[in-house]
Amino acid sequence: MTYKISNTQIDCYNQCSELYRLRYREGWKTKVQPSALWFGSALDEAFEMFLLTKKEELTESELDRMLTTTAYDTYVRKMKETWDNHWEYLDFFASDFDPLVFKTEDLKTLKTKFPHIPDFLQFFEDNKKNRDLKDDKEAYNYLVWLSLFRKGEMLLDAYEKEILPNIHKVYSIQREVELLNESGDILGGKIDYEASFTDDPDIIYVCDNKTSSQPYPEDSVINSQQLSIYTEAVGTNKAAYTVVEKKIRKTEPKTRTQIIKSTIPEETYEKVFTNIENTLTMIHNDVFEKKALSKECWFFGKPCSMYGLCWNGDVSMLYKKEKV
Repeated sequence: MTYKISNTQIDCYNQCSELYRLRYREGWKTKVQPSALWFGSALDEAFEMFLLTKKEELTESELDRMLTTTAYDTYVRKMKETWDNHWEYLDFFASDFDPLVFKTEDLKTLKTKFPHIPDFLQFFEDNKKNRDLKDDKEAYNYLVWLSLFRKGEMLLDAYEKEILPNIHKVYSIQREVELLNESGDILGGKIDYEASFTDDPDIIYVCDNKTSSQPYPEDSVINSQQLSIYTEAVGTNKAAYTVVEKKIRKTEPKTRTQIIKSTIPEETYEKVFTNIENTLTMIHNDVFEKKALSKECWFFGKPCSMYGLCWNGDVSMLYKKEKV
């Protein structure tokens, strides 16, 4: 049997092989909507709209997008869809909330929607550690969602003003790539974009957009499994991260950005693909192990998405997607 696997799935197995089994073999999915995923997805689609302005040859669908929407409209639509469809399952980090980003109109909206809450800052402090039994789940989720919504607008502004002017030309957006190993396994993924930069316009880089709560290390590109896979697939060793920080500063610039460009060294490729082959071998041999202790199943202060199933047999926050 052969497998089609992604960088995300490789990371999942290395994080916890039992999590991989439950998610990708058993097909369990979580109802919980982590902020990193839906917020990141909304920003990614908006970033793509910016990148289209740097792309000379547009496909028919890309041209249609350019003529019918903007980066900011795309972001607003995605964020509002998330709230309308998933508000009760939204999950946040405490750091997602920042009252400094609110506009006057936001405070009026909050008071209109939730007049029973006299002090929203105190309300947040009282509820941020109350994971499952929020005093008022809709109010709490809307409060933090709205904070992220405003943060996102600031991040888009930073991307447009700080990242985009440094991009010389975009050659592809969301290009699908695949690598085939000797066993017939397919390692696939999508490159955010391929581009050259104004300071070296003759070199094309495989690029990935990132949002982060803190600056990326300067050696992040040369050690990246993800970028190693993508560059190997297209036959280059030039890669870049374009990063916008989610943490809003009190001083200027309030939102910091980074463009980290590097040449990925041969030793990184050797390390990355050795790890991938070892991981695939264990998957082929059905090597799946649950963590020894439940405390090992917490990451960044939150339990793994399959925590309830693994330790208590609880599937109340899980579902299985029906096979067609």
